[in-house]
Amino acid sequence: MARISLNCSCGWNFFIPGSTPGHEVTCPSCAQTVRIPGRKPGKDGAPMTAGDIAYEVQRKQSLVKMIVGGSIVAVIAIIVIVVMSMGSKPPEDPGEVSNKRDPGLPGIGGTDSSGGGRKPPASFTNIELPPPPPPPPPLYTGAQIDELKHGVYANVWLTNMTGLISECMRYRNLTNEWAQLQADMAHYDGKIKNNLKELAKVGEKVALESYLSPGDQILGFAQRDFTRMKPGEAAAFIHEWVSKWRAGPVLEQLNFVRNEKKMTIYLEFPEETRELLSLVRHPALGLDGTPGSAPITELISVPADLIKDINGRFDALPTGYRSFLMPTERNKFEDLMKNKKGPSDDIEWLKSRILGEAIPSFQREADLIRSKVLELEPKLKENVAADVIYRKNGTKFEGQIIQQTDTFVKIKGLYGSVQILMEDIQRIEKGKGAALEFPAKWTEASKPGTPVERVERLAPLLAWCIEKNLKTQKEYVAFTILTLDASHEGARKASGLPRPTVSAGSLLPSTPKYPVSQGPKIDSVERTVEVIANDVIARTPLFPDVVNEMRRRTETLITATSPFAPEKSAKGVNLIGNPLTFRPNEMTTSAAIEIGSWWSTMSPDDRRQFAKYYGLWCAYLRSQKK
Repeated sequence: MARISLNCSCGWNFFIPGSTPGHEVTCPSCAQTVRIPGRKPGKDGAPMTAGDIAYEVQRKQSLVKMIVGGSIVAVIAIIVIVVMSMGSKPPEDPGEVSNKRDPGLPGIGGTDSSGGGRKPPASFTNIELPPPPPPPPPLYTGAQIDELKHGVYANVWLTNMTGLISECMRYRNLTNEWAQLQADMAHYDGKIKNNLKELAKVGEKVALESYLSPGDQILGFAQRDFTRMKPGEAAAFIHEWVSKWRAGPVLEQLNFVRNEKKMTIYLEFPEETRELLSLVRHPALGLDGTPGSAPITELISVPADLIKDINGRFDALPTGYRSFLMPTERNKFEDLMKNKKGPSDDIEWLKSRILGEAIPSFQREADLIRSKVLELEPKLKENVAADVIYRKNGTKFEGQIIQQTDTFVKIKGLYGSVQILMEDIQRIEKGKGAALEFPAKWTEASKPGTPVERVERLAPLLAWCIEKNLKTQKEYVAFTILTLDASHEGARKASGLPRPTVSAGSLLPSTPKYPVSQGPKIDSVERTVEVIANDVIARTPLFPDVVNEMRRRTETLITATSPFAPEKSAKGVNLIGNPLTFRPNEMTTSAAIEIGSWWSTMSPDDRRQFAKYYGLWCAYLRSQKK
C-alpha cells in the first residue's frame, strides 16, 4: 500500500498510509498537527479508487451527450413544425396580403373592413423628409462675367495702341524699343484669349472685331498714307496723334499688312483706362532714333532659299567676316536675316550686295590666306637659326654662324649677315636658338578642337614668336589664326594683312601686303585656285558639284597664263568644251554616261588636279574676254 511521508516542524519525519482520512494528522513526537499535502479542509480526505474515477468520468460524458442530443431534437422539432405549418395553408392573394397589412406601419397604407382607406397613426403624420441638396454655385457671378468681358475689350484697346507706338519705334530704327513693344502686344493678346476661354466655359460670347497683332506693318492711319511719306514723317505723325489722344467714340481707319495680305480695321478707344494713359506717355516716344531716308514700302518675306544660301556661304568662311560690313549695312543685313521680312529693294540688296559682292570678296581673301599658309609651311622645315651670340652690352643675336675667327664671328640672321667682334662677345651658345623650340610649341597649340579653342591656344604662341623675333613662324601662326577667325586683330597686324575695305561702291578687299618671299615667286592665282580645289574635293565627290563650285569660287580670278591639262583630265576636258558655259545637268544621256565612267576611274589626287585645272581654265578664259 502507498505511504505518505510527512515532516513535522519539530524535525520528526514519519509515514502514514495513503488511505488515512482527513487533511491533517497528529505528529507522534510532539503531538502537533501536521497537514497532509494535496488535501483541502472540508473535503473527504480519502483518495478515490480507480473504479471511482472511471465512474465519475462516465457520468460526466453521459450528461454532455444528453444535453447535445436534447438540443438537436428540439431544433428538428422546430423545423418540422414550421414546414408543416407552411404546407397546410394555401398561398395568399397579393391583394389580400396588402389588405391585411398593419395600417400602423410607416409608409404603408391599409384598408378597414368597409374598404375605406385608413390613415396612418397620428405619430407618423408629422414626419418631414430632409430637403434636396442645393444646386452648385455658378462658375462665375454676373459681376465676374461682366469683368471678363470688359477685360477683353480693354486688352484690345491696349494692343492696338501698343501696335501704333511700336510702328513709331520701327520707323525711327529704335530696334530694342520696338521689340519690347511687340512682346507687350503678344502679352495682351494672351490675356484676350484667356478671357474668351473662361467666358466660353459659361456659354458667354463676345462680339470681337479684328485687332493688331505682333508683326503687322501699318501702311496708313487716320487719313494718312504712309507709303507716300518717309519713315521719320510717319513716326512724327503717329507721335503727335498719340500725344493728343483722348477717349471717345471716334473711329480711326488703319490700313496694314499681315502675312503679305492687306487689311483694314477701325480703331476705337471709348474709355480712358489707367493702362492707356500710361502707354501714351511711353518714354520711348521722346527718342529721335535714326529714321531712314527712303520712302516707306510694303514689307515682303525674304525667300527662304536666299536666307539658306547666304547663311551657308558665310558658314563656309572663317568666322568674323560679317563684322567687316559697314555698321549701317551690317545692321540692315542682320535685321533682314532675323525678321525675314523687308522691302523689295532690300531683298534685291541682299542678292546683289551681300550674295553677289561681299561674300565672293570675302571668299577670295579667305582663299588667299589659305594659300599663304601653304606657302609658309615648307619654310618652317628649312634650316632654322640655332646659334645665339650674347653681347657684353646685354643684347643678343640669333642666327647661323657661318664664319668664326680669333677676332670676329660672322652670323647670318633673318635680316642678313652680321660680323661681331670677339671683344664685344660675352658668350656663344650653339644649338640654342628659339626657333628650335617652335615645333614643340606648335604641336601643343595646334591640337584638334573647335575654332575658338584653337585660337585661344595659338594666340599666346603668336605673342611668343613676336617676342623671339621669329619672322617666318610669326607669319605662319598669324595666317593660321586668320583661317579660323578672320577678324582677329592681333593676327592681322602680325601678318601685315589689313581689314577688307568695305565701301559703298565695292566690297573688294585692298591688295594684301604680304612679306617678300625669299624663295621662287609663286603665282598667287595658281596658289589660290589650288587651295580652292583642295577644299572643294574634300567637301564633295560629285562631278557636277565640283565643276559648279570651282567656277563659282574662282569667278573673281583671272590669269593670262594658259594652264596645261593633266594627262588623266584630257578626256573630261574634251567633253566639257567651254568651262564658263558648261552645265552638267544639260548634258545628253550618252555624254553623262561617258563623263560618269571617266570620273569614276579618277583617284582623289587626280580629281584635285582636274579641279585645279578647271579653275585656272575658267580664270584664263575670263582674261581673254577682257
